Amino acid sequence: MKILVDVGNTNILFGIVENNVITNTYRLITDVHGTKEYYTDKIKNYLTFKNVEQDKVNGVIISSVVPLLDKIFNEIFEENYGVKPIMTTPYLKSNILVNECNKDELGSDLYCDAVGGYKKYQDPLIIVDLGTATKFIVVDNSGELKGIVISPGLQGSLNGLISSTSKLPKVSLNAPETVLGTNTVECIQIGVVTGHVCMIEGMIGKIKKELKESCTKVLLTGGNAPIIKDLLSIAYYDEPNLVLEGLLELYLQNK
Repeated sequence: MKILVDVGNTNILFGIVENNVITNTYRLITDVHGTKEYYTDKIKNYLTFKNVEQDKVNGVIISSVVPLLDKIFNEIFEENYGVKPIMTTPYLKSNILVNECNKDELGSDLYCDAVGGYKKYQDPLIIVDLGTATKFIVVDNSGELKGIVISPGLQGSLNGLISSTSKLPKVSLNAPETVLGTNTVECIQIGVVTGHVCMIEGMIGKIKKELKESCTKVLLTGGNAPIIKDLLSIAYYDEPNLVLEGLLELYLQNK
């Protein structure tokens, strides 16, 4: 049994793999101040709930964009499960070519998105990952990573707006039903959520124009994707576990 771990700035996503298939997932809020004991308990409770015995875990791979937690997660799996995790970097063997992008600056989560997406579709891709930031990962027909766009995420955009003004109330990131608001909460939700949708659609159009690839598939992933997916007017493939699927592919190629 294999364990996949995606340590993000907002959430940590776990996946359980049986017979090379992701059978269960679990999402945990990231606490950069969390101790090894705290995360050990969380992982043990999750695996126990899923009836996973400690001695059945024989492989772990981790993608992390939170360096403060790297040592903690490595030690948890080594000390409790007797497994040394594979840490994801763009230098691992994969189906993705990284010729133009700086490997030393390429986030492991973005790399996993590219690996998972290209493994599944084998086509030119624009992967839109809506997490703490909203990222656009572009892969061409040959599996080469052509470039990435990173923009403020939904929650960060909302927090920035609220924190920089004195009268605006705190609001939730709900998808509005109209384009024009009649009260402050609606106005903010439309500006942030619908504005984000327009940004995504416009960016995809510009990327396709630059690539001259009108047939490029669009994949939607990330924890905030459910907020905007029904508002998009473009065709897309919903891939909520894309990072985990990329992690699994990387594990299989580098175990």
